[in-house]
Amino acid sequence: MALRLALLLPVPVPYREPLLALLAERGRVEPHVLYARSHQHSWQQPRAWFPSDHPYRALTLRSFEIAWRRRPTPLLVPHGVGKALDAVEPDCVLSSEFGPLTWAAIAWARRRGRPWMVLTEVTRASERVLPSWQRRLQRLIARRADSVVAVSGQARARLLAAGVANERVAVVLQPADLASCARHARVRARAEGPLRVVSVGRLVPEKRPDLLLAAAARLGGAVAVTLVGEGPLRSELEARARAQRIGNITFAGFVAPSDLPRFFADHDVFALPSSFEPFGAVLREAAACGMPLVVSDAVGAVGDIAVPGRNAIVVPAGDAEALARVLSTLAGDPARVEALSRESLAVTAERSLERDAEELEAAVARAVSGRHARRVHRHRSAAARSSG
Repeated sequence: MALRLALLLPVPVPYREPLLALLAERGRVEPHVLYARSHQHSWQQPRAWFPSDHPYRALTLRSFEIAWRRRPTPLLVPHGVGKALDAVEPDCVLSSEFGPLTWAAIAWARRRGRPWMVLTEVTRASERVLPSWQRRLQRLIARRADSVVAVSGQARARLLAAGVANERVAVVLQPADLASCARHARVRARAEGPLRVVSVGRLVPEKRPDLLLAAAARLGGAVAVTLVGEGPLRSELEARARAQRIGNITFAGFVAPSDLPRFFADHDVFALPSSFEPFGAVLREAAACGMPLVVSDAVGAVGDIAVPGRNAIVVPAGDAEALARVLSTLAGDPARVEALSRESLAVTAERSLERDAEELEAAVARAVSGRHARRVHRHRSAAARSSG
């Protein structure tokens, strides 16, 4: 019989849909997803970006976002979590990160004697935006969880450093629509003309699109840069491009997630120079399409999907000169672009979505069996004390 898993997640996002659908299809774990909201204003994404039809059981709660929170990650306060969990009656609860969603999940699980797990993408680099009290609270929660699911090796390393036992940490990489990407996968063979560089992300300060604008200005005709996405920086960046007469940069605006693989096919290299990027799910899609990756060392996917020495070149976060230097080198080295591209396909083949589903299923099974074993042990100990 399938274990019933309640997942408490902030909002539906397109890159997580394939893994949840696969879990439902496999039937070993039955996912029931409780979303705090149907969308999120602070992400500067159009409503169409947030999926509304799901191939698994899902319910959207009533929640509100604390608008004054000045950090890259939003804070949602949900309502009705306990009532929704009562209706699901899960064998295990998995909640996202360490905020109010998880506090509500813990309260319900403790009342009902059910195991609870935490899903986290926070790395030691990305936790720097957190105050010390919040870091301490997260470590406390992580050490007491029945299991913690990290979406990257870097997130796992942070948990181990915080004192979470190795056997209670599972790595389930941030998912993506790998099936759609596979249909457009190819080895990049550089044609004549400029190196075609694409970056996908919200045009917000932490994504550092300004660094790609600077690289385009510096390298001129050697590269052609395309920025995909919308955000509050777009008008400013476009004005700078006009003022500096940077003709080798294109603002493509919003591209639907389902169209990204076809969009990638028109470019040679994918770049993500973020200063804050707990993972970077789009990197998994770009790699699956066979794109070489140029990323900053603040990106959480470094080591798992963006692997230095194989398919990725890593530059220091915020270093405009280093980014431009790497792109200039690739523009003049077609063989390097092809080698990096081949490795992106190889890295993708080594970490399938099926493997991630298996890891999550095993983590849920361990949490449920571990909680049952501890309950039996407590009952036996109590019986022994009373008989003595």
